[in-house]
Amino acid sequence: MGALQKKIFAYLIYGSEKSIDAVLKKDKKKLFSRLKGTILEIGAGTGANLAYYSKNSKVICLEPNPEMHSFLRKKAASLGLKINTIKGRAEAIPLRKSSVDIVVSTHVLCSVEDVKKSVNEIKRVLKKGGKFVFIEHVAAKKRTVLKTVQNLLVQVWSLLFDRCQINRNIGDVLKKSGFSKVTLQEKKFAFPIVSPHVVGFARK
Repeated sequence: MGALQKKIFAYLIYGSEKSIDAVLKKDKKKLFSRLKGTILEIGAGTGANLAYYSKNSKVICLEPNPEMHSFLRKKAASLGLKINTIKGRAEAIPLRKSSVDIVVSTHVLCSVEDVKKSVNEIKRVLKKGGKFVFIEHVAAKKRTVLKTVQNLLVQVWSLLFDRCQINRNIGDVLKKSGFSKVTLQEKKFAFPIVSPHVVGFARK
């Protein structure tokens, strides 16, 4: 993605932030409001999740698109929240091993280049007993009309939405990832192409 495309995509994400957040608000409050310690959010975008974090938390925002960073800083300042914004990818998180208490991911694993490598990196930077908290859209069940539609549209969708893959079995990857405990709930959302979702956490 070129510089102009990155800038345009940042504005598109910012413009759609409120409507997407409204759909996920209930789950975000439940998952994010009581998180404590050092929080790493991968693919932090324009800061849709920042309002849910405690002001006493240390928040690190990992975002590969530098055009998103100014939005993140403005949102944090408006909330009175201190953040550290870093450029990087989930497949190679630029943090030390066992350095964070919580990792948060919202609609990110759909667009990383390598889901398994990203999940392994998340485990690496988490402290023992730490949690990976996630809200991700996943592939529909096999041999359904929706799964067929997802498979047909995946390339076009990826081009339109910055490499987002709508037919990934992210829940299966998390279950087999080696976390000591994985708790997830499958939910349906209003927009069928990116439904169902998996919502929950994995503990190291």
